[in-house]
Amino acid sequence: MPIVVSLGVDPVVFLSMALKAGGPIDKLDITGGLKGEGTGVFRLGGEIEVPAGAEIYLKGYVDDGMRQQDGPL
Repeated sequence: MPIVVSLGVDPVVFLSMALKAGGPIDKLDITGGLKGEGTGVFRLGGEIEVPAGAEIYLKGYVDDGMRQQDGPL
């Protein structure tokens, strides 16, 4: 499963992603509502839509079929 970690995003994007939205609400729509304007997005590698404007994007892959025991935390 492909994943992207966005670092250095707009604080409003960060806040809206942390909110619990009920139902089929897109969190980027919440971002646009809080900012009062649409939120720009683009496809990173043609697979995942990410919010525009972050300083760094880390793209990776998580093997959801592989399970391992976590170490002591």
